[in-house]
Amino acid sequence: HTQYMLRLPTDAPEPLDKGLLTMADYAGGMLFLDEEVAKERGVVLEELRLGRDAQTRIFEKALGIILAGTLYPERLTIGKKELIEKFTRRQCVDYYKKWYRPDRMGVVVVGDIDPALVEKKIKELFSVIPAAADAEPLPVFGAPEHKEVRAGIITDPEMPVSTSMIVFTRPPRRDRAVGDYRQGLERDFAYGIYNDRLKELTLKDNPPFKDAGAGDYWPMIGMDIVAIYSMAEMKKEKKALAALVTEAERIRRHGVLPEELEEQKKRTSEALRAAVEEKDKMESSG
Repeated sequence: HTQYMLRLPTDAPEPLDKGLLTMADYAGGMLFLDEEVAKERGVVLEELRLGRDAQTRIFEKALGIILAGTLYPERLTIGKKELIEKFTRRQCVDYYKKWYRPDRMGVVVVGDIDPALVEKKIKELFSVIPAAADAEPLPVFGAPEHKEVRAGIITDPEMPVSTSMIVFTRPPRRDRAVGDYRQGLERDFAYGIYNDRLKELTLKDNPPFKDAGAGDYWPMIGMDIVAIYSMAEMKKEKKALAALVTEAERIRRHGVLPEELEEQKKRTSEALRAAVEEKDKMESSG
C-alpha cells in the first residue's frame, strides 16, 4: 500500500483546507507531466544506485529462498534498472487509474477538529473522483505451501559477522477485536521470554552468538513472516543455529516458567502505566 501523511496546525482553517486539497490531488488529480516523469526517473535511479549495499543484496537473496515460488522476490518495490530507464508517462497514467480509485482509498483525519465539518469537506473534495468502470480486484499473494525445509547460504564480502536466521510464514495478523489484541499480547510475551533466554546466553563464557532475537518481520497483506536470528563470529554459525533451535524447542516441549510470564506482564503493565502518566508530555499519536 501507499500512505500519504500530512501533519498540520489546526488553530486556523487554511492549513487543513490546503492539506485536504493536496490529498485530493494525490488521490485523483495527478497530471504526470512529461518533464516531471523524466525528473523523477533520475531520482529513482539514484535511489536504486545508493541502495545497492550489502544488506540489500543479502535481503534480496534471502527473499528468493524464503518466498520462492511467489512474485515477491521478482517484484521488489523500487523496480529494475532497465524498466525504470524506459517506463513511459502512459504507463504511469494507466497504473494510476487502475489502482488509485475510490474503492481502494481511505481518508483519515485525526486532531482538534470539528468532525462534521471535516467530513463535509472530505466528501466535497473526494466524491468527484470517478469510480473505475472495470475495477480489478486487488491481488493477494500468500506463501505457497511446501513440505520441505528450505535452506540456503548467502555470502557477501562486506559482511563482518555471520547471521543465522530461521523464518516461518503464517496467515496475516489482524487487530480488529479484543480477542485479536489478546493474541497479540500472547505473541509479544512469547517473544519476550524467548529473547530473554537468548540474552542470558550472551552473558555466559564463550557464548554461541553476540546477539540474537525473535519477532515479526515484513508484515504483508497475504502473510506475516516470523524470524528468529543470531549474529555470531565467523565459523560459529553452527553453534549459534543450534542454540536458537534448542531454546525454541525447549519452550515448545516444556512451556515457560510462571515467573517468566509474570516478568513479561510486569514489564508491559509498567510500560503502559508510564505511558499514561506521561501522556500530557507526549505527542498525541503516541
